Amino acid sequence: MQLMYNGKIMAPYLVKGKFAICEDSSCTFYTSVVRLKSDMLDRIEIPLYALKDYPAGLKVQLNLRLWQDVFVGEEIWTKKKQDGDDMDYLYRDTLKKELIDNVYSFNITVPEIYKTQFVCDSIKLQNDSAWNPYGSDNTIWKSSLPDIYFCVSDGFWNEQMRSHTEKSSFSFDSPDTLNYYHYTNDAVFRIEVLDHDNLSRDEVLGALKGQLSALSNMRRY
Repeated sequence: MQLMYNGKIMAPYLVKGKFAICEDSSCTFYTSVVRLKSDMLDRIEIPLYALKDYPAGLKVQLNLRLWQDVFVGEEIWTKKKQDGDDMDYLYRDTLKKELIDNVYSFNITVPEIYKTQFVCDSIKLQNDSAWNPYGSDNTIWKSSLPDIYFCVSDGFWNEQMRSHTEKSSFSFDSPDTLNYYHYTNDAVFRIEVLDHDNLSRDEVLGALKGQLSALSNMRRY
């Protein structure tokens, strides 16, 4: 699928985190494979801050192009079930002509969109008799220090952006800045500090929930 404005593909907005409005430079969303006669659905949510570069109150017409030009053959599907390998684009056959190619249009009024920047100078982890970071990150070969990063999310845990990761460290000493888009001045935000893990879910080391209005008169927190 591609999202277009006035017939032009919308510019991609890439973020450091797992969520991105666009997955590549062509602003194309790739969905998972869904077999015919199945009841599986693919759902893609596009936040309103995708329109952050357009003035508030502007009435825009967005066009969503939906097409299908790849499919999985039965022999590939059988092979996947036998050896359990993950599906990959290498296993797909490309059609010379799209099986589906439709454009859907809808109108929307751009809302007020605000941007707040969270500037992080450093993060120091707890290090006392109750808990310390040494040996807290267990790997296959040994225990080590955590791989630290932080992220900012809205009140519904929708992550917008995440920082770089400090590998095997007891502190986060390289400054980083995260953008947070919201629609009111008193919007709720969440900041989490996590330990990245390649083999399991990232572990939360600390979290903060608050309202932006409470920070408006403060320079440092």
